[in-house]
Amino acid sequence: ENVLELFQVWLNLPRRSKMVTPGYRMLWTEDIPKLMPGSAGTGDVTVTLIHGEFNDMPPPPAPPPDSYATDPASDILILTVQLGAGSSFTLPRYAGPRPVDGLNRNLYVFAGKTASVDGMALNGTKRVKTRPDADVTVDAGRGPVDVLILQGRDIGEPVVQRGPFVMSTPDEIRQATLDYQRTEFGGGEV
Repeated sequence: ENVLELFQVWLNLPRRSKMVTPGYRMLWTEDIPKLMPGSAGTGDVTVTLIHGEFNDMPPPPAPPPDSYATDPASDILILTVQLGAGSSFTLPRYAGPRPVDGLNRNLYVFAGKTASVDGMALNGTKRVKTRPDADVTVDAGRGPVDVLILQGRDIGEPVVQRGPFVMSTPDEIRQATLDYQRTEFGGGEV
């Protein structure tokens, strides 16, 4: 079986890194740590660690060198959690060395018909913003549920966005647009 599930996760860069050489990292399933059923929740639960630290799992492949995710202070955590019917998974509260101010957590139920997050019933695909200073429990309903968990800290800088460009000032946006018109992102192969 050749199943493709793809999440393209883009992280904003701090201003000091906006003009670095672009980086990309392909993550292959055999290189990504997984906690299999029986070790990560109640029932049939599989946790896949894409980035960050979770439950003493081995580290996943490193992100590109200039990524915001390389900064430990970003507290980036990316997980997917597959829950079988009737299973539950608890995402523990943030226990890192920094305060929770500016730390964001979102759970995206991207597959499955019914689930609940801390007792709040969800039908279909939904996003739930959660507090990083509290445990959060996801319960699958009568069928399987898949969840994407994204956590990260605010960069704390201005954000200006236009089209595909995200910069820190309108002038930087204008320059990025001119660079693109001139080079089509460098004119080389991607």
